[in-house]
Amino acid sequence: MSQAAAVDAPLVSLEDVHLSYGAHKILNGITLDVRRGAVVSIIGPSGSGKSTILRTINGLAVPERGRIFVGETAVHGLKTEAERVALRKRIGFVFQQYNLFPHLSVLDNITIAPVRILGERKADAEARARALIDRVRLTGKEHAYPGQLSGGQQQRVAIARALAMRPELVLFDEVTSALDPETVGEVLAVIRDLVKDGLTCILVTHEMRFAEEVSHEIVFTEHGEIVERGSARSIFHNPASPRTRAFIKGLGIKELDAGAMPAPAVANESTPPMTLTARLARLIATADPTASVEATEAARDAVLDFLACAFPGACDAGTATVWRTFAPLAGQGEAALIGRPERVDAATAALVNGHAGHALDYDDVHASVRGHPSTVILPALLAIVPRTNASATDFLAAYLVGLETMARLGLALGSRHYELGFHSTATLGTIAAAAAAARLLGLGEQRIAVALGLAATQSAGLRAQFGTDAKPLHAGLAARAGLTAALLAEAGLAGTAGILDGPIDFLSVFGAGAEAPERAVADWGAPWQILKPGLIFKEFACCTATHCAAEATLDLLAEAPIDVPAIERITVTFPPGGDAALTVREPTTGVDGRFSVEYVVASALIDGKLGVETFDDQPVRPDVQALLARVERRHDETAPRMSNDPATRFSVVEIDLTDGTRRVRRVASIRGAQDLRAKFRDAVGGDPALERLPDLVRTMRSTDDLRTLISLLNTVPSL
Repeated sequence: MSQAAAVDAPLVSLEDVHLSYGAHKILNGITLDVRRGAVVSIIGPSGSGKSTILRTINGLAVPERGRIFVGETAVHGLKTEAERVALRKRIGFVFQQYNLFPHLSVLDNITIAPVRILGERKADAEARARALIDRVRLTGKEHAYPGQLSGGQQQRVAIARALAMRPELVLFDEVTSALDPETVGEVLAVIRDLVKDGLTCILVTHEMRFAEEVSHEIVFTEHGEIVERGSARSIFHNPASPRTRAFIKGLGIKELDAGAMPAPAVANESTPPMTLTARLARLIATADPTASVEATEAARDAVLDFLACAFPGACDAGTATVWRTFAPLAGQGEAALIGRPERVDAATAALVNGHAGHALDYDDVHASVRGHPSTVILPALLAIVPRTNASATDFLAAYLVGLETMARLGLALGSRHYELGFHSTATLGTIAAAAAAARLLGLGEQRIAVALGLAATQSAGLRAQFGTDAKPLHAGLAARAGLTAALLAEAGLAGTAGILDGPIDFLSVFGAGAEAPERAVADWGAPWQILKPGLIFKEFACCTATHCAAEATLDLLAEAPIDVPAIERITVTFPPGGDAALTVREPTTGVDGRFSVEYVVASALIDGKLGVETFDDQPVRPDVQALLARVERRHDETAPRMSNDPATRFSVVEIDLTDGTRRVRRVASIRGAQDLRAKFRDAVGGDPALERLPDLVRTMRSTDDLRTLISLLNTVPSL
């Protein structure tokens, strides 16, 4: 099957399915398809075959005739139990009865299948289980036993257990019918959240109001047949079949009278298409990235790496100038300045901390962005934590949503934006910071859309500033602007809620005709951009565009020593556009050298390493100056142009010696920092007051944990 066909094909397909128990016909020619991301509710009288449909999809019931597919798996053709187990790994099934193991705790009930069936490490399974426990609103219940829980709580554990297997599809079989009325809402609220996240679901339910609210399609069954299927509004308010009308009328539920129901929360065929901005705002508001253990752990890495950059960056002369300038203007507040004892207003903290995080050009980068996400997003979030009751999990979720927004917008704009001279850290970072801050503040979708617009109208930053103190200022200004946008949206300031829609929207203006708007929301979180292509945590405190050449040079030295006086010429080859950020060819200081591949390669050859001190604001040494004059750049015009795709990145270093020897090394992927704890330890000079910070970042989950992190930011390291 082609890739395009695979995308268009339904996830679930039933074709003329028949099943009988003895002489009793249960399913009589069922034909149904369910596309990825869809929510389908099956309704009908008792005994109409609703639950049996689910059981055939999962292979628990075998039809005598017909075909059933889940993806490309022919369920009707499965012969062995091993094949059926493989299918069930992909499908979550939540039954009417909870079927929890009474002798196992909540945590163990959720982890037993991932450990025994998927072969996950117990620690990894438990970490994901804890995230799922939070997701189903059972925080603090991980060590409780089923007998200590209400029916609604047990059913939520059953939902978490199903999600722990990372299913493509979840089947819900009358999951509220055995519950007391007061607990039904608890379970429906959890399912509602899953639906908003785009999980493919098939529900058999008698909760008609809920079915109308969440479903893309309603399927009415009777006597083992599908009588009618359509949008929720058409089935409940204007059914075509007399049998459907009789069933709806017989429900006797006043709320289902036409006009009494609220507009569906999920778009169906009678709802106008959502705008791109509205779709992005919904993703920002409802996505649950911390359900991914891998994404959450990557976010923790990002926080630690940012702090490893911001603490020494707080001592940078440029950061000191920014603080000295704004200190007299700063308002009172509880926002912490990193590496300084002061508490100030949120806007000032975002500005100063953003500058500090980017001051050394040592902070993380992301290929889709062609810029630095964390030094914009995290300062905005850290600045507003004191005014919220957010947990560390909430904080990490907001960060991940901000990064996903920034990366997806980077893909939507494409490389042309960067090539025009814009600094994506600033232009995209402003919107990312607003998205993250709006999420942490708990704004609704409409106000998030406004926040995005208020941020976009402040987006600015030019690559002409590379090599100056104004480059890290871009990060601080973007963090402050994004924070400002979210706070103004929260306060009710009016602004467009369609900044990504129309002929003069953000993408059209900044993309210069090369934009692909749908990429801003397509495949959002599938996978999360923090995982693929992922963040690069820098090993060297210089522009990322130099890192392949730096690694190639150090690799050559590791293979065999190179006699520097015998070097005749050094050639560094890039793909077209690969050195666009390297605007300095004749640096005069180490700070200039951050954006000079000539300086980076020469320093590596002479010193055998590239430390943070290599890029201090000191004059370039005469020996380095002499060698960098022998470094030449060239471009391989046969290679794809450097773009947001990391596969287009490479550097080739060729060193010609006076004896005719040529040493060559090609590096096409950046290794990056391998030990973030060591990077942090080196950055803060082994300061005992900050020794606990890496462990805190690795484990923080609660509100108290997050407050402890904020309190440690004011530590002045003994550098």
